[in-house]
Amino acid sequence: MTDAMGNRRVAGGTSLPRELILASAGSGKTYRISSHLIALLARGEPADEIFASTFTRKAAGEILDRVLRRLAEASVDPVKGMELGRDTGHPHAKPPVWLG
Repeated sequence: MTDAMGNRRVAGGTSLPRELILASAGSGKTYRISSHLIALLARGEPADEIFASTFTRKAAGEILDRVLRRLAEASVDPVKGMELGRDTGHPHAKPPVWLG
């Protein structure tokens, strides 16, 4: 379901805005896109319902690599976990109990 602006509606009535990122090389596009994708996953969005598009397969691979690397690092390093929480809109995230 979408709202009047074409944003997808999710449970609880919130909408997920579409984003277009246009910026020069080295400006942090991959970081911002990976943060946005991780935030969507953290909100419970099913991975198979998230669409991200880029101009090249190389860029798409870099975004996927960045998402996977950041999630993996955050799962074993409490500092990286806290940084990931901050970067994805969860500044009070705590590391999993099993990390001690």
